[in-house]
Amino acid sequence: MARPLLLVAACLTVVSSRVNVILYVTDELRSESMSLFGGPARTPNFERFASQGTAFSNAFSTYPVCTQSRASFLTGRYTHSAGHRSLWDPLRYYEPNLLAYAKQSNYSVFWAGKNDAMDKESFNKSVSESGEWGSSTFGVNAYSIDDPRYYSFISNETRSKLSDVHDSACVNKAIDFLSRRNASGSTDPFFIYLPLISPHPPYGCPSPFFGFNGTLPKLRPVGLQGKPDYHDRIRFYRNATKWENNTLETVQSLYLGCVEFSDYIFGTLLDALEKLGLNEENTAILATSDHGDYAGDYGLVEKWPSGLEDVLLRVPFIARIPGSKPGQRVSAPIQHFDLLPTLLDVMNITLEHR
Repeated sequence: MARPLLLVAACLTVVSSRVNVILYVTDELRSESMSLFGGPARTPNFERFASQGTAFSNAFSTYPVCTQSRASFLTGRYTHSAGHRSLWDPLRYYEPNLLAYAKQSNYSVFWAGKNDAMDKESFNKSVSESGEWGSSTFGVNAYSIDDPRYYSFISNETRSKLSDVHDSACVNKAIDFLSRRNASGSTDPFFIYLPLISPHPPYGCPSPFFGFNGTLPKLRPVGLQGKPDYHDRIRFYRNATKWENNTLETVQSLYLGCVEFSDYIFGTLLDALEKLGLNEENTAILATSDHGDYAGDYGLVEKWPSGLEDVLLRVPFIARIPGSKPGQRVSAPIQHFDLLPTLLDVMNITLEHR
């Protein structure tokens, strides 16, 4: 089976036995905001993880919206190949996907997090066990819908305990799944899929991550030449022309705080795996994001289906695979659909679809 050449070069070794796999997917995390890739938000846990594996500094999503992006990296296909053109076109039961491959090959597939990737039948075919969402999901918009600032998606601070927030709860469910497996003495391989929310808007995370305690980067300006018409149209229809002067800086600050929250959550997972003896010798971990976020740049927030800027499409992509050299950095470009054939090879599963 032909594998993506860059990932072969980075990972070096294909493990012949069945290794465990964890796929950790943040939502709207752009790599340029992370200190791992030279950005302002402090991401020590992603840096710790990268020192154990390979970080790809020019990894690109195939689509800047959630469902379409996930349809691509879970199938190894472009989004248009099977009509996944919108949020309302999830994977169907008859379509192959990475998790279904794992389950059919006797992996225990555990899913904790959001589902904007599969319809119900596809989910049931692909997942052995799923966790709860947690008591707190998104932040709560700070403004009413009749306020011009509503579509800035600025959130009030999430008041839940860190352990109760959606992403914490999902990671804790995964840790509980692993602890139960250890207690039962199970030796079957597992595949854990963690599609989390942060730093997705509304922009707002629990203390101490509510807002960024550092120097904000200078925002990319509004009205640059050559930008598509939708930039101005979004700003008009979402009342951005009526926002206060510091609104976009507030968006950026809250977004960067949520990036640091994502890093914190990832750190709790890494710490738990270490305690459970799941390390670089027996467990492959791949951390990425479905796409990025404008986060105030160009006078915009969130994302847009036809957006092609790096802030939307350049995403973190960090892999630690048994047998690979630690601390590698790859600057050549890769795309999300490299993920499926690479992980199938790691799991020693034969690819059976185009």
